[in-house]
Amino acid sequence: MKPLVSVIVAVYNAETTLRRCLDSVVAQTLQNLEVILVDDGSHDASGKICDEYASNDSRVKVFHKANGGVSSARQFGIDHSSGNYTIHVDSDDWIDCEMLEQLYQCAIDNGADVVFTNFKLVKSSGDVVEYVNEPTGYEPDQVLRQMLNGKLPFSIWMKLIKRDLYEKFHIRFPEGLNYGEDAVVSCSIYRHQVKTSYLPGVYYNYHVSDSGSLTRKQDPAIVEKHRQKIELLFDGLDINLYKSEYLYQLMHLLHIALHYNVKATYFYSLFDPSMKEELSACVKGRYPYNKYFRQALLLAIGGRYGLAHHLIKSYYFMKRI
Repeated sequence: MKPLVSVIVAVYNAETTLRRCLDSVVAQTLQNLEVILVDDGSHDASGKICDEYASNDSRVKVFHKANGGVSSARQFGIDHSSGNYTIHVDSDDWIDCEMLEQLYQCAIDNGADVVFTNFKLVKSSGDVVEYVNEPTGYEPDQVLRQMLNGKLPFSIWMKLIKRDLYEKFHIRFPEGLNYGEDAVVSCSIYRHQVKTSYLPGVYYNYHVSDSGSLTRKQDPAIVEKHRQKIELLFDGLDINLYKSEYLYQLMHLLHIALHYNVKATYFYSLFDPSMKEELSACVKGRYPYNKYFRQALLLAIGGRYGLAHHLIKSYYFMKRI
């Protein structure tokens, strides 16, 4: 019998969280599913854990491959899936037992190609924040704009997606892009006439570590990944028709550039000088982060990068006290 849903888990050195993830997947009330585990060249016990689950459950299929990054692993999973619908689950996250059944029933009841649902952000400290992801408009261009404007998440782990969309519209995870690959795929889908539905309730548990360092290391490589993502998001779109969305994404990119302490010359290469006023207006009206970064970003866009750098340095110093 053809599976109703293919669950794809990209796995890389996830031995400490993988069992929790897989236990939540195989315990789903929707029984007719397949679980595609893509071991992306792990060096720890992740591969053995995957094999263990496959030996105990015929629905679990394991593929071991050379490391190619998360985008490569996600695409490999799509290529080897056979379900009517697909969904991705990150190896350090877990899902509530009724999630797939509820998503699938919502898709069938509404004839939907894509179903959005909500998630909980679960910190290592135990703090939990719930996020509601109900679209305010369901036409493809409305959903696309909401994602590009930061009003809906790009993430594919809170979306049930009809598998044949990938083949019908020739959509693939971008090779070599290992940050924001889900953003590119989500936006690619919504350049086409697809039907969207929304499932109320909170079913996905997104785990984040809150033990990160406050040290700002200069890392232009991370910023470059974000820049490449934005380039792909707007490739083929008329920027003049998506100016608000482009400014929002550019503002986010500049925030990341400040955070990673890039050189001034690189920072100013990220945007056209003629956009300074529009970018500043975007920051003043739509900046979602703290007031220190907001002011620093306005200073940097206005040409006072040294002062912006000093303000951010002072902010991180106060955080340590």
